[in-house]
Amino acid sequence: MVSAHLQTFLNKPVQDFLPPTVIDPEKYVYRLAVHYDDEGVTISDLLEALVRELPTNGHVRLELTSGDSCEGVIVERPNVQLYFDPSDRREGINGEVCLERPEVPDWHRWIWLDEIARVEHLDSTMGSEC
Repeated sequence: MVSAHLQTFLNKPVQDFLPPTVIDPEKYVYRLAVHYDDEGVTISDLLEALVRELPTNGHVRLELTSGDSCEGVIVERPNVQLYFDPSDRREGINGEVCLERPEVPDWHRWIWLDEIARVEHLDSTMGSEC
């Protein structure tokens, strides 16, 4: 269960909680650094809450921070991970979710968690996973 405090933050893009100097649109590897909001919620807390909204085999429509949306079935529940960019030796927290469309066997799309603004569930899989 997502706490009411975290649910409030899930309705906003993760970028809203980052200092502008952290966001680099050309680099997905370290775009998120550990950061606390005024109430002590970290970016990793926000991403973990988002992960709980993305169950394996869930049929979802994701609204992205770019304004685009993408619909599909989640291949596997994503994990929040520490990423390292060897080119500038920086690390950060993020994750990816892979969507597929069973009716289109060769179609799939990887989406970075920090690009998800909203999750709309199109089925009832949220109650089927612990």
